[in-house]
Formats: sequence, structure tokens, C-alpha cells
Amino acid sequence: MIRVSPIQCVRFRQQLIHVKRDDLLPLEGNKMRKLYWLLQQRKSFFDDAHIFSYGGSNSNAMLAIAQLSQLKRVPFTYFCEQERFQNLLEGNMAISKMLGMHCISLSKKDFRNLVEEEGEASIVRDHGAGKRIIFIPRGAAFQEAKFGIEQLARELNSCSRNQATNISMSVVLPSGTGTTAFYLAQYLDKAHTVHTIPCVGDHLYLRNQFQKLASDFDSTPSIPNILIPKTKKRFGQLYKPFYDVYGELLESTEIEFDLLYGCVAWLVMFENFQSLHFPLDDETKHQVIYIHTGGVSGNPTMLQRYGQSRLIDSIT
Repeated sequence: MIRVSPIQCVRFRQQLIHVKRDDLLPLEGNKMRKLYWLLQQRKSFFDDAHIFSYGGSNSNAMLAIAQLSQLKRVPFTYFCEQERFQNLLEGNMAISKMLGMHCISLSKKDFRNLVEEEGEASIVRDHGAGKRIIFIPRGAAFQEAKFGIEQLARELNSCSRNQATNISMSVVLPSGTGTTAFYLAQYLDKAHTVHTIPCVGDHLYLRNQFQKLASDFDSTPSIPNILIPKTKKRFGQLYKPFYDVYGELLESTEIEFDLLYGCVAWLVMFENFQSLHFPLDDETKHQVIYIHTGGVSGNPTMLQRYGQSRLIDSIT
């Protein structure tokens, strides 16, 4: 079982926010939720196996899978379009390689083919010849992720039920593929709502992801509410307001959030803060819960990029 992550109450910009500290879990925070099904498998499950995945070169999922692979003593090969951070001494790529991950850099054409074909791609079959292939999609966006995310929902449901008064929660979290947000919406009590911020693609991409996940359901699933950024930036793009909110959060809450997802989510959450509140009866209290999904191991890479840019004078 995954141990229950604590909830920490913080005040930011005069608002009370309850932070679910999934960042304190091993295996890169919420990625442990997604990989929970694999973590529970017996040693024999990984006999003669080889794990493959693909994605960005500073991916949190990459690092979590590398940690899983080391724990289960199974080889792990990761494909990326370009190894932008392969020579850095810090960051997710460096840590993953130290854990034994083998990274293969692909041309744009080959990477595009891999994205389209995933586990059926010839490059995966060629490198996995003679082994039983365990293919984990980008961002660990696979159906088995629901098992660990269901436990997250149980923890939140239990927290609200154990309080003396009726609680209605607006649960907020960043999304890459939207997998955590989608499954969380299925398992949370109906008194609560899930709001998510698109950090990789735009809101249309996220809706498409939800539709793909929903296709596996016989009944109509609950769809998370998408908080749309006022200013959409390309994923990984340096943007001074992201860096500013990083420092503001660290000073106000004494919690570090990652620059790729967390700081984007907090900025957009406060752009849309009024939409998180809705009319309640006199006996029900409302709480905003932010899911801290981890990822701070990628901050050294991002801070170095900010430090080398002209967006800020210096980083102390």
C-alpha cells in the first residue's frame, strides 16, 4: 500500500489552501500513484522483462520509471527526441541515468512514429527482441494508473468524511496527459469537484485525452473542469511570471513547487480562483485542495535555464 500523504494548510495571497503533499511520496510524487499497479507486482512478473517508455528529456515520469526499474531490477530504455539535458550533472535526466536508465535519442521522424505506434513501434520491438516488453506510455498515461489514483481519492474522501462538518472540496492539480485528473474525478465523492490546469497541451488537447480515457467506460464518466490559462505558453518555455510565483510560493508556504507544472498551476488557479467556489447550504464548508504532484527534482535544470536567460537579473 502507498502510505497516506499528509495535507498541509498554507496561506497564499490571503487565501487558505490545503496542500496534499504527494511530493513527499517516493517515486516522484503522483507518478507513484500511476505506477502503483506495477509496484505491487511480484518479482516473477519482471522475469525476462524490459521496460520501455518515451517522452521529454526532463520528464518526471521518466525518473519515476527509472526508480521503479532499479527497485525491480529490470532494464529500462527511454526514447526522447533530443537529449537536451544529457550532459547536466543535475536534473531528471542525470538522475535517471545514474539509476541505470538507457536513453536513446531519436530523429523527429522516428520519434513521431513512436508516438503514433507506441508499444507496436519497430524500434521498441527491435530493442526488446528476446525480452518480454513492458511498455509504459508517455507520462504513465495507461489504464492501470487508475489503481493508485483510486487510493488518492479514498484518502481525500476519508479526510472530508472524518471532519465534524460537511465538507465540499475543490480539488486542483496540474495536468500533462490528464490521467490523474480524469481517474480522480471518477473516484471522488460527488460532493467534490476536480479542476485541472493544462500544462503540456492546451485545453483542447486535454479534452481529447479525457475522451480517450472515457472510451473505456460503459457509463458516462465524470469529466474534470479545465481551468484555462489567460496566457498560454509552450511547455517548458521560460516565462518570468512562472519564476516569480516559484519564489513567492517558496517564501509564503515554505514548500517548493516545480517550475514546469506546479508554478503554472498555481498561477492559473489564482487567475480562476473565483470559479473554484460555488453556492453551498449553511451546513457545508468549502475547501480548496491542491495536489502537489512532485517534480522538484527537475528544478535545477529549469533554474539553470532561467539563470542563463535575460528574464531575471540573478538567482540567489
